[in-house]
Amino acid sequence: MIHLRSSEEEEGCWEISALRQAALQNDARLLEEMLVQEAYRKVLNCRGGWGVAATPLHAAASRGHAGVLQVLLGHGALVDRVDVKAQTPLFAAVRGKYLDCVLTLLRAGADPDGNPSNNCSPVLSAAREGDAQILRQLLLHGAEVNSRSKVSLWSCGARVSSGPLYLAAVYGHADCFKLLLQFGADPDYNCADARPSGSGRQPRTVLEMCLRHGCGVEYVQLLIDFGANVYLPTLIIEKVHQAERGGGAAAAGARDAEAADVSVPAGRAAVPEEDQPDPEHPAAADAHQPAELPPARRRAVEGSVRFWFC
Repeated sequence: MIHLRSSEEEEGCWEISALRQAALQNDARLLEEMLVQEAYRKVLNCRGGWGVAATPLHAAASRGHAGVLQVLLGHGALVDRVDVKAQTPLFAAVRGKYLDCVLTLLRAGADPDGNPSNNCSPVLSAAREGDAQILRQLLLHGAEVNSRSKVSLWSCGARVSSGPLYLAAVYGHADCFKLLLQFGADPDYNCADARPSGSGRQPRTVLEMCLRHGCGVEYVQLLIDFGANVYLPTLIIEKVHQAERGGGAAAAGARDAEAADVSVPAGRAAVPEEDQPDPEHPAAADAHQPAELPPARRRAVEGSVRFWFC
C-alpha cells in the first residue's frame, strides 16, 4: 500500500516544496546550490506539493526539463520513485510526450513498464497519445508490448480489449499500431487467455473491435498480415441477421462470406511459424515481412471486410 505522506515528508514539507518549485521552474543552477545542503538532500526523494503529491523528479519530468532531471539524478534521485498514484517519473514524461526526458530516464535505468501498482503503463499511454518515437524507445528498452491495463473494462457484460493495439486503433494512430505489431504485439490480444464470461459472451478480438468501430481498412489489413485469426463467426452471423432483415444483395453477400469462412480453422495459422517475428530480438522486427494469406482465404476475408465497410 502506498501511504500518502511519511513522517519525513511531513517534517520536511518546506524543503520539499522549495525543491519542487525549482524543478518546475527549470532552475538547474538553484537546485545545484540547494542540494549541497543536508536539509535538502535528505528530502530529495520525498513527495510533496498540492494535489498529487510527487517528488522533484516527477515535477521536472512532467514539465519536460531534461537538464533538471540530470541534476536531480546526479544527486541521487531515485529514478523509479512513485507518486501517490503509483506513477513513476517516466510515466509523467511519456504522458507529457517529452522524448528527451524519456530517454534521460531510460538511460538512468528507469523501468520501461512503470510501476505494477499503477493502473496504466508507459506503453499504454504512448499508444493512446500516438507518440511513435516514444513508443519505439520504450519497446527498444524492453517494455511489454502486450501491456494490459489494471482496470477491467466491460461492455454489456462482454469483456473488451484495452491493450496498446486497441488504444492505437480507436484513437487513429496507424503508425503506433504498425509499430506494436512489428515488435511482436499479439494480433489476437485479449483472446489468448480467454475465459467464458457469466453472460456467455466471448471476448472481443482486436480485429473485431476494429471492424465494429470502423477503424479503417489499413488496420484490418495489418492485423491479417501479421496473423490475426480471421474466423469471426459472431461477426458474420450478426451481419447475416441484419442483412436478412433488410433483404437484397447484402444478405447474399453476407451468406457468401459465412460459407467461405466455414472451413477456416480457428487460431493463428495464417502466418507460418518461420515468418513470425522473433520475440528475442524485438528491435529487428522492422525487417519482418508478413506472409500472404492463401487466395481462397484472402477472398473470403476481403469480402467480409467490404461488407462491413460498405
